[in-house]
Amino acid sequence: MQGWGAPSGLGEVVRAGTGLTGADAILRHFYTSPAPNPEIAALAPAVLSLAAKGDPAARALVLDSASGLLDLAVQVAGKLFPNAPAGTLRAGLSGPILTHPLVAQALAARSPFALMPIGDPPIEGVRRMLARL
Repeated sequence: MQGWGAPSGLGEVVRAGTGLTGADAILRHFYTSPAPNPEIAALAPAVLSLAAKGDPAARALVLDSASGLLDLAVQVAGKLFPNAPAGTLRAGLSGPILTHPLVAQALAARSPFALMPIGDPPIEGVRRMLARL
C-alpha cells in the first residue's frame, strides 16, 4: 500500500477490514487502537485465503508467523525434554491457522516433532494428548 513492496492482495484485505483507504490512516488506526489484536485476527481468514491462492506477501506473512511458533516450540521442547531422541516427541496443531493445509504442510517439512492436527477445541486436544501419556 505504501508503494515500496511488490503489489499484493494484502492491501485490499486490510482496506476492506478497516474501512480505511490510505496507508497512513490504517497505520494510525492500528497504532492508536486500544485493542488492535481482535481486529488484526479478524483478517486472518482472508490472509490465509490469499496465501493459499499464491499471493507471495500473504504466503510469507503466514509462513513466517507459523515458523516462529515452531521455532519457539523446538526451544521449549529442548529445555523440557533435553534427552528425548529426535522424532519421539509429538506436537498438536490447533486452530484454523496452524491446521490450514498450507501451514501444516510447511511446518511438517521442517518440524522435528510428529505433528498432529487437533480438531477439537484447544483445551480438549491438550486434555486428550495428556490422557495418552
